[in-house]
Amino acid sequence: MRVTNNLVFNSMINDISRTNEDILKTQETLASGKKVNKPSDDPVAMTSIISYQKLLARVEQYSRNVQSAQAYLTNADSALSSAETAVSRLSELATSQSSGTATAATRLSAASEVEGLYDELISLANTSVGGRYIFSGYKFTTEPFAPGGAYSGDNNETALFIGESNQYTYGITGNKVFKGVGISGGVDVFNIVQGFKTALETNDVTGIQNAIDTLDDANTQIVNMNVQIGARGNTLTSQKNWLDSFTTELNILVSNIEDADITKVATELVLEQTTLQALLAITARIDDLNIFKFI
Repeated sequence: MRVTNNLVFNSMINDISRTNEDILKTQETLASGKKVNKPSDDPVAMTSIISYQKLLARVEQYSRNVQSAQAYLTNADSALSSAETAVSRLSELATSQSSGTATAATRLSAASEVEGLYDELISLANTSVGGRYIFSGYKFTTEPFAPGGAYSGDNNETALFIGESNQYTYGITGNKVFKGVGISGGVDVFNIVQGFKTALETNDVTGIQNAIDTLDDANTQIVNMNVQIGARGNTLTSQKNWLDSFTTELNILVSNIEDADITKVATELVLEQTTLQALLAITARIDDLNIFKFI
């Protein structure tokens, strides 16, 4: 078979075209830093990348859920810590006003302070963050407590998925914390405070003395609820640490598949450009086809 100039030219043109394509692909890899930019680059690798990216998206959502739950618990802890302080002050008043040195006048004055502490407790029980009441259960747009202490929320404790098939309950309802609903031996904190206030106003020494124990029960109830919040927070912190670690591992797996060795790619680009220049030079010399000098 005779090799004609046309055959040689066509072969050289094909080589030039392929080399140009190689250069464009290498330049794309160099610009993106990734050796797999589209499915055609490596279908098997792209399938793995997409699978890992979908898993990463879920893990990132779980991480956001954990952060949301942690924010809730931080606010709940702050509210209940303040409630503990208020009830502790009420206990101090009950102790001081049950003594023999107290008088009807001092008790009436103390009743005024108790009224202020009661209003503070109602306000804390109605704590809202971003327009969401934290102690209303699922009825987060409804203010949970009326001034008289009646509860308008529900008994559902909020929960979020913090992992695959791991729905974690982190919320706590005002009905449980302040009314004792669902707690063995639970007490109604607001009724206790109102009863104490009435005893002070009526100079009821026996009622004031009884309030010492009932306020202690109220304080214990709030403290125990806050302990639960702390335990839930610890669980969420552990889960967040695991999710962060897993996210790092997944990113490493994706990086190992799609990231390019920039030094190696840069070297390949130089070789391809050198090859192209050589092809152009050789082609231009064949039968002095000057048109190849301008390709």
